[in-house]
Amino acid sequence: MRRRIPVALVGGLVLFAALGGLVGRAGAAGVTTHTWMAMQAVPRVTDPDLQALLQANALQLQSGAHFPDSGYAPGLTYGEEAHWPRFSYAYARQIRRDPSCGDLRAARGPCAARIALLFGAVAHGIGDEVWDWLFEPNAADRGEDDEVAGLDAVGIEGKMDTIAIGDHRRSTSPTDLPAWPATSRLVGVFASIGRTDVTRTQLSAGNAAIGVVRAVEPRMTAQYHDQVTARMPWMAAHMVTAPGGVRFAAKAIAANWDDLWDFLLRRQGPARVAVTFPTDGETGIPFRGWSGGSFGAGPHAGRARTRITAVLSTTLSYRADLDEPSSIVNELDPATMTLTDLVTGEPVAPLTGFPARVPYGADPGGHVIDFQPATDLSPCTDYRVDVTNALLDARGEPVTPASWTFRTRGCPDEPAQPDAQVRVGALGAWTGWDVVDAGGDGQQVDTATSAGSPTTFTLRVQNGGPETDSFLVQGQGSLPGLRVRYIDGGGDVTAAVVAGTYRTDPLAPGGRASIEARVTLAGQGASGRRTVTAASVADPTRIDAVRFAARVDATEALPVGGPVSEAELQQVAGTLVCALG
Repeated sequence: MRRRIPVALVGGLVLFAALGGLVGRAGAAGVTTHTWMAMQAVPRVTDPDLQALLQANALQLQSGAHFPDSGYAPGLTYGEEAHWPRFSYAYARQIRRDPSCGDLRAARGPCAARIALLFGAVAHGIGDEVWDWLFEPNAADRGEDDEVAGLDAVGIEGKMDTIAIGDHRRSTSPTDLPAWPATSRLVGVFASIGRTDVTRTQLSAGNAAIGVVRAVEPRMTAQYHDQVTARMPWMAAHMVTAPGGVRFAAKAIAANWDDLWDFLLRRQGPARVAVTFPTDGETGIPFRGWSGGSFGAGPHAGRARTRITAVLSTTLSYRADLDEPSSIVNELDPATMTLTDLVTGEPVAPLTGFPARVPYGADPGGHVIDFQPATDLSPCTDYRVDVTNALLDARGEPVTPASWTFRTRGCPDEPAQPDAQVRVGALGAWTGWDVVDAGGDGQQVDTATSAGSPTTFTLRVQNGGPETDSFLVQGQGSLPGLRVRYIDGGGDVTAAVVAGTYRTDPLAPGGRASIEARVTLAGQGASGRRTVTAASVADPTRIDAVRFAARVDATEALPVGGPVSEAELQQVAGTLVCALG
């Protein structure tokens, strides 16, 4: 049953404590991004029964993806605990042991909503682990900070939600997602792990708090999106494609869902490595920057590209009952994860404290492990990473061994490479930055427009190769009902772009050149998509492509009210910023 947020409770949320007493975490994905990660994971699960259950209970799954952060609303105490395996496996055991649940595989069964809530909460925790460890440290590396005037209260996670909503059209409707199911049983889960402080009143207040957040975020997007993009252009452009971003998280989430589903059905197999950074066969990994300093999580940590990380399909050991003492440590046995120089055949010594469980303390459980070498790596060298069966999961069972390789940059024959990018207008997030595909897959933006009114897309070519290069740009031209003009500065270069003879100036490595595409659609219901390619002059076989699309329909603007007030930002801050540890 859907429920509306009580008016009295909404009003009371405004009275919550000031931001400084609410939060201590530097990172974690925002609530809209969490539902995005979860929904992206659904088609990736392997069991058709599980996929059908999650699809049939999609709103409850989204509600579950919000659940952990709802407990950070001021005055509530369950937020941190709800993120981690200590809670999720206790919840799974409760469902598994409940005879009233019947067939757990039934998409509309008596406990389907509880399962969807559980899987949403699991998605949230795993999303935070990979986002905090692999994605957010890029902010410091690239000199991007999240200081946006008027939006300080919500942290980087809330700011990236404005990108998810504004550039990727992630919905915050309906605001009144289903209430947490079987709240008395949910209270029992917390009590079973030593958290007797969590009450039904708390859970009701947390559910309402999330509704307020979902109502405010579209207005926050309309007010602050452009500032966020200007302050954090790389982060805005890469929140989907970067390691630790939405797609990476979805892969990790789906693998853990598969494992948890098997746990519910009492058929769980061995844990496995679900996703890695670097990916198998990845090239261009830095060989410098590995030694010295520390490695942490969040937007101020830095050193995002010099990490060797594996995400497991199930949790490592954890303290199941808070009333029991903990002897779990972050550092792992050196035999569990190794790095080998494939040129010399010699193992690479780990930094003190590694391999390790990251990014948080080991006590509540986790899925991410990391190897850091004690010294810098060699240039143009292949390395192999091994996760061995010396690594044990929470059941004490060996993890399925896995190996993958990567190559450091610095090879003399590194190829020329155009990196084509596109965005809507002059301030949207760049799509396609650091993504190379000659067909444009994964590199498309689209927007709604009005009939007869030009819509501008900005196209950018970056030299991703090691030497100075020029690039030939070719773009598709007009269609019936769709007019396209390509503009360089004030000049019309449509003929040259369509012919494929438009050539950029020579660009040094990392250098960029931009043109505009102005699209006009003829009438109601009209739409069109165009592709633009960039080819290296030094090596014409090196090609990258982007796509842009426009349509005329009734969804061209976000449904927003007036500006977001400071009081409203303080009101939602607790559920937009998590608490570390």
